[in-house]
Amino acid sequence: MNIVMIGASGFIGRAITAEALARSYHVTALVRDVAKLAELQQQFPAQLTIKAVDIMDVAALTPLLAGQAVVICA
Repeated sequence: MNIVMIGASGFIGRAITAEALARSYHVTALVRDVAKLAELQQQFPAQLTIKAVDIMDVAALTPLLAGQAVVICA
């Protein structure tokens, strides 16, 4: 399953992201600072895609959400 996690580097978002990765889901993490998820990227390199994006930028956000099974905003 493909999941997009908006706010994946925050307290709740990181916990949800880690749980989804542990359950073998593929997660696209949308964050402001990609460095905050470096540890998870090392643990799950094939399952985790990290994108730096401003969620207020609709033109940048829309293609990242297209075709995903689940979008979670934390």
